[in-house]
Formats: sequence, structure tokens, C-alpha cells
Amino acid sequence: MPPSKASASSDFVLICGQDDHATRQRSKQVYERWISDCPDHEQEIVDGSAATVSEASQALSRCLEALQTLSFFGAGKLIWFRHCTFLGEEKMAASKAVTEGLAAVVQEVQQVGEGSFRLLISAV
Repeated sequence: MPPSKASASSDFVLICGQDDHATRQRSKQVYERWISDCPDHEQEIVDGSAATVSEASQALSRCLEALQTLSFFGAGKLIWFRHCTFLGEEKMAASKAVTEGLAAVVQEVQQVGEGSFRLLISAV
């Protein structure tokens, strides 16, 4: 399945697919567009690659921390939760730690004011 054709202007974008190269390319395009559209926003890239449930939980904690940390300059943040390898059909995605971590990220996204950040999640 090819990566999503999500709008680069959305505040939340999930790009996932089985084609690692295409997913990475589309994610990079969206993030670069955001940088161009919002030059005054702080940029943060969070590594989402994980080989174990513990690593996935730590990655989710880092993403949550990025969402909760205010922009130094106050304009907003562009956050790329990049190359999440734990959101597939493996046991890792269904683990309690990962589902709870994802729920916390979703809750934070819902609570934060519109326009204060943009979150891009790329997963393979």
C-alpha cells in the first residue's frame, strides 16, 4: 500500500506503509513543507525506531515529552515522530506499554490548543 496522500497543511499527519523508501520520502516532503510554511516554529525530531517493547515505550515517552514541552520562542512546534517501527501487526504494537503510551500521546494531542504544534508520525 502506498503512503498516504495527507495534506501537508494538517496539524496531525500519519504516514505509514509497507514501502519503507516511499514512506520516508513522503514524510520528508511533509516535514520540509511544514518548515517552509512555519519558519518561526521550533523543529523537533523524535526517533521512533524500536526493537523491543521497552524501546517503543521510551520512544513514546520522548514523543509525549516533545508535545508537552513549550516552544522556546513561543511560536509553536513542528514535531516529527520519525520511523516508528512498533506500530505494525507484531506483538509489540499490542503490548500494554505501547497501547498505554499511544493513548497518552493521543490524549495530549487532543488537549493541546490548535495551531500550537504540528505532529507528523511516520511508520513502517
